[in-house]
Amino acid sequence: MVNMYKEFDKLKGNRYFLPISMVLVVVVVGFIVGPSITGFTVFSNNLNDCKDNLDTCSENVGALTEQKAALDANLVTTHATLSELNTEITRLKDQSQLDKDNWQSDYDDLAAKFNRIVDDAGTNKCCKMQYDNADINSFNIEGDRIDCATDGTFSIEC
Repeated sequence: MVNMYKEFDKLKGNRYFLPISMVLVVVVVGFIVGPSITGFTVFSNNLNDCKDNLDTCSENVGALTEQKAALDANLVTTHATLSELNTEITRLKDQSQLDKDNWQSDYDDLAAKFNRIVDDAGTNKCCKMQYDNADINSFNIEGDRIDCATDGTFSIEC
């Protein structure tokens, strides 16, 4: 142990001991503290970037929420319009069916009247012609004419 104190006393008397020790301490501290300071700076910059990104996201969320509200309102309006149009289609289908039924009834009435008029006209014309030609016992309708015949489609009774 004595030997160790002597060495220390030698170093103590050396005038370069203290400056070299200080430089070594500064270098060691620099290696230990330097990366911590650099890491903190990078962390601070990353944290600021994250805050900026969070602010941007918050703004985007607000804008998207407004757009969603507008789209929801538009969807409600569209559903209401669709419902109204479906109701209108149903009403028009019902009206169309009624119109078709009325048309069919009107057509049947007109067809019956037409057939009676044609039958009466054919019978009248051909009965008059039967006095001149006794073989006439019926008539045909060709186009818009009534032709009396001996073997026609519509028979007559005079």
